[in-house]
Amino acid sequence: MKKLFVIGGMGAGKSTARKALVEQGLPYVDLDHVGHEVLAWDTVKDEIHETFGDDVFGEDGAIDRKKLAAKAFASPAETRKLNRITLPRIEELFSDRIDEFERQGNKAVVVEQSVFKNRQGSLAYCADVVIAIIAPL
Repeated sequence: MKKLFVIGGMGAGKSTARKALVEQGLPYVDLDHVGHEVLAWDTVKDEIHETFGDDVFGEDGAIDRKKLAAKAFASPAETRKLNRITLPRIEELFSDRIDEFERQGNKAVVVEQSVFKNRQGSLAYCADVVIAIIAPL
């Protein structure tokens, strides 16, 4: 199954490009949504609590992404801590979704990814096509 990655900065038009492909009948995975999903996993919540403390959680017990971001993106070292917790789970859930689409007989899947440094350091290592959406700031 072909994996078509749509990448680009915030507001560049990734979602619009992805929607155009999905309208042609392709399934999709939004890696931002996958990242949000893993933050609800108990194992992830436990490790986030251990690493970043109580104050990154809301009253409902869910991770408050804004509070977590304030701590986790305060320095490269803190970002690495968050990535060690979340990235393996994001990759696991992504792989499960890709496998399911392939089992369903899909010939291709669209993957929307906002954070992209290079092909080797992202889930796009498995991309058959990378579509970069570029827009001026």
